[in-house]
Amino acid sequence: MTLPGKEGSASAFDWYQATVPEPESKLIMALGQHLGGVDAKTGPGKQNYDYETIIFSDDADEPCVKIWHGGPNGHPNVTASSDRAPALAGVLRALYPDHLPTRVHVAIDRKAPGLFEQMETCCMRLSDKYNLDCRQIINRDPDKGRTVYLGSPKSMCQVRCYEKGKKYLQETKDTSWLLFRDWGRAELDMKVPRTFREQASTLEPDAFWGITGWCRELMQEVVGMNAEPVGVRPPRTHDEERARRYLVEQYGNTIRGWARDLGEEEAARELMDRVFRRGVWASSERDFAVRPYRRASTGRSR
Repeated sequence: MTLPGKEGSASAFDWYQATVPEPESKLIMALGQHLGGVDAKTGPGKQNYDYETIIFSDDADEPCVKIWHGGPNGHPNVTASSDRAPALAGVLRALYPDHLPTRVHVAIDRKAPGLFEQMETCCMRLSDKYNLDCRQIINRDPDKGRTVYLGSPKSMCQVRCYEKGKKYLQETKDTSWLLFRDWGRAELDMKVPRTFREQASTLEPDAFWGITGWCRELMQEVVGMNAEPVGVRPPRTHDEERARRYLVEQYGNTIRGWARDLGEEEAARELMDRVFRRGVWASSERDFAVRPYRRASTGRSR
């Protein structure tokens, strides 16, 4: 008997959520076909989306994927969890390489006596070293399993370590799971920053553990994985580029309206004429004269 959905010590997506630049009708059809959907139900949406469409497989209680669409957010947002998450990630990466992940959970499982205690000790040490939040959940019934959270739920990433085997035993009541009471899981929950979403759309699950130093240390100590560092924050913007971005943010709508009225080429030419004081817009030097600043008169003599 093996751990469900996992082989060896490699990570896997346990939650995959992304925005997809595709009309919702085509997206719903494509995801249904590639994820084995047999039924779809549409209802009220959430998070500023008008609708939520849930695609179901043969097991009507287990949705393949949820799609939020319609409303001011623009492109549809799709999500799948548990064993459906790797399948969704694979389909999006194959069919829609320009999708942008917004939230990702990556899980890694190991089975060993005393594994949770090792995870717990490591989390406490990293909490002290990196000044991270560290919370524990201990059930009065030890068979329900324990959980430790490292990192703030409001931050970019948080790791949850828990006794997965005991949880499955409680949920399934299958006594064969007694063999897996020592099964522990470390799960990374990452809210993907906008500047990292394009890169995240191509990363393999193991690579996400490289986003912070403390995540890498946790994997090294508990799992023996050497995760490569991954740069999440964008490089510092040069002053000149920052000024250009500010110009676009402040006057982008005006420039777009200009291009809409005159055409892009003519609008660009006219704009440059004004900037360099040439052509019909600079027929008089007086139009661009810099007038010296004069203090307003207060009516009092010096």
